Amino acid sequence: MNTCDIDHFVPLSTQFNSTHDLDLNGVWNLVLCCQDCNRGETNGKFARLPEEYLLQRLNKRNEYLIESNHLLQETIILRTGKNHQQRANFLNTIYGFAMSLSKSKWQPKYEYDVGF
Repeated sequence: MNTCDIDHFVPLSTQFNSTHDLDLNGVWNLVLCCQDCNRGETNGKFARLPEEYLLQRLNKRNEYLIESNHLLQETIILRTGKNHQQRANFLNTIYGFAMSLSKSKWQPKYEYDVGF
């Protein structure tokens, strides 16, 4: 049976290196991924930060959930910002902080166009 994992886009270890409450367990930072991408021996993400272009996919996914009046809409808005620009700035700020701590980047072996 093929199953998926839920992973932190910005690694949870980033929070341990910050004096701020980054709330990396928030839905805004959680993504579905295949088990191999998350913990595979050859291409597992583990605590690595995804390449920056994937941040745009996360932002697009979050905006989709907000625009579609999804049940998670309010949760994402409360944590990331009231408008698109605030949310983009929030993600870029968190990503920039994580990048300052990261020793290596991660890129998936396969990518599928699923809309975000």
